[in-house]
Amino acid sequence: MSYSFIVPLFRRYDEIVVLLESMKPQTNKDFEIIIVEDISEYSEKIHEAIVPFKQYLDIKHHKTSKLGAGIARNFGMQKAKGDYYIFLDSDVILDKDYLEQVDIFLKNNYVDCYGGPEKLYPNSNIFQKSFDYCLTSFFTTGGIRGNKTRVDNFYPRTINMGVSKEVFIRTGGFKMAWMGEDVEFGKRIVAGGFKIALIDKAYVYHKRKDSIRGFCKQMHRIGMSRVNIYDLHSDSLSVIHFVPLLFCCYFLCIIAVFFWDLGTFMLYLVPIYVYFTFVFFDSSIRSRNLLVGVLSVISTFCLLIFHGLGLVEGFFWRFFDRDKFMKKMQR
Repeated sequence: MSYSFIVPLFRRYDEIVVLLESMKPQTNKDFEIIIVEDISEYSEKIHEAIVPFKQYLDIKHHKTSKLGAGIARNFGMQKAKGDYYIFLDSDVILDKDYLEQVDIFLKNNYVDCYGGPEKLYPNSNIFQKSFDYCLTSFFTTGGIRGNKTRVDNFYPRTINMGVSKEVFIRTGGFKMAWMGEDVEFGKRIVAGGFKIALIDKAYVYHKRKDSIRGFCKQMHRIGMSRVNIYDLHSDSLSVIHFVPLLFCCYFLCIIAVFFWDLGTFMLYLVPIYVYFTFVFFDSSIRSRNLLVGVLSVISTFCLLIFHGLGLVEGFFWRFFDRDKFMKKMQR
């Protein structure tokens, strides 16, 4: 079976170099790489960065304008020659046997769609370690990313996801251009009767955001993206997605109570104190670093607040100014 790696790219010329370096030593060589670049001021640097790798790798570099990551992947699938399409983000790196693990699994347990886990990028700083904790911990997101015991609810993410040509032909690929496009695509794959699997040995190393500001912005956009998905799948919002919003409301109530009755304020503060204490100790133990534990508390607070605010803003603009909502979902 032959494979086509499809990588949408926007500006990140330094990251594509690291990704391509990790693809050079792949033990399975039966693949091509299709880079679909959204033209930017860095396009010339991207071209210069990719050229040296063409002597080692089968690379097709296509330039487009403002397609968005989802539609860029559709473009890549249209150009692909492989039997199976593998989506990667530009900010990941692969182990040398990544494709071999995928190939072994599919030959023994063929599925039309798979997802793989993500691991913390080598040499990540303490901020990135705290962000990684927030996105993978049981106490923050339920710990369902790459969790083998929850495959029944598993939706692959395009940071590390593969689909067969048949999936693309029957579904038409991605409908959404921006954030949330992989979740929406995954729901249609399930609805189409395709079998999905988690290949736990096919993991990628993911480079997390490296600043609190960047992480907050990411969480805000993810909150808004839930509204975007809801537009196409009314069953996509469950109680769990409103937890950050409930936390925001509870936190605002606590602030209001502070100006009314200090004793009641201290009482209402107990659940938050207990929760963040669990976060601190769990993160500190996992990372073996107390500072990462402290930053995980801050990061978790940011996740809850900005995800909740993103959900509110998404619904507001969706109902009052649809065009502005779609514009906010873009880069």
